[in-house]
Amino acid sequence: MFDIKDLQTRGFVVIPKFLNSNELAVLRSDYQQQKSLPIKNKNYKLVAGTKYSIIKNKILSVLALIQQNTNIIVDLARPSSGYFDNRLLEFNWHQDHEPYFRHQDSYNAVNFWI
Repeated sequence: MFDIKDLQTRGFVVIPKFLNSNELAVLRSDYQQQKSLPIKNKNYKLVAGTKYSIIKNKILSVLALIQQNTNIIVDLARPSSGYFDNRLLEFNWHQDHEPYFRHQDSYNAVNFWI
């Protein structure tokens, strides 16, 4: 099991088996299809909208858990998802643009890494 409150103290939480094998198969297939498309951003491709819908409700349910059980405010969901191709990374650090530069609030920003 996982403790959602770890977000407040550790900065992350691991949710075992967040996606089932069927959902993972759909996303893997989508990744393979997206991989063949032209690269617009050096290492990032969007999950197809129809594929995102299979994980959207799970993400929203975790955001509700966070809102109810922590002091982290996650009341705005950005409905997009993407694949990072680690083979194409050209930097040794990562900074999220929206939470840090646009909103000046990384504490209340949550990313799902699957």
